[in-house]
Parts: sequence; structure tokens; C-alpha cells
Amino acid sequence: MEKDPSRRYASAEALADDLRNWREHRPITARPATRTERLVKWCRRYPAVAALILVSTLAAVIASGLAWWAVRAEEQVRANESQARAERDQKEEQRRLAQAIADFVERDFLGLASVHG
Repeated sequence: MEKDPSRRYASAEALADDLRNWREHRPITARPATRTERLVKWCRRYPAVAALILVSTLAAVIASGLAWWAVRAEEQVRANESQARAERDQKEEQRRLAQAIADFVERDFLGLASVHG
């Protein structure tokens, strides 16, 4: 049916081969198949292998996601521990400072007041 003879099938056998390939989900020569079409045809020819690849890929993606989540959770735990340590250290420093002020007031300030009083 193609006007250009170079784009026609060379023989009835070539047409039959293309029809057979089309029926068996294989590439045909009438027009080049896109990558998506080739992938779909391959999946139809090898459904078990395609399913195995799909399941394996999904398992790998899920495992990667879980590993990433676990790493992020561990980082968060470490950050929380570090923050808690910093808060404890700050409170301890505030306690020491308050004790130093109390000691000063009791020993030096009040001690001077009793000498002059």
C-alpha cells in the first residue's frame, strides 16, 4: 500500500514474517518500535522474568528506603542525645554559677557586713 517501493515489503514472505513477529510480540520491520513498545513486547514474551525483575526492583527500592529511614532515625537519636547533653552541661554550668554567687554572698558579702555591723 506504500507509494514508495523501497518502503514496501519485498515479498509476501516478508509480510508474513512481520505478521508472525507482531503476533508473537516481537519487533516488526514495517516501522521501528519505540523503546516503550519494545519493553512491553519483551514483558509479554517473558512475563515471569519481567515479574521477577519488577519484584526485585521494588524490593530494592523498599530496602533502600528503609535503610535511609534507619540512618535518618539514628542521626536524629544522636542529635537528640547531643542536645540533651548540651542542655545538661548548660544546667550544670548554671548550677555552678549560682553556687559560686551564693558562696560569694555568704562568705564575702555577708562576712563583710558582720565585720562592720
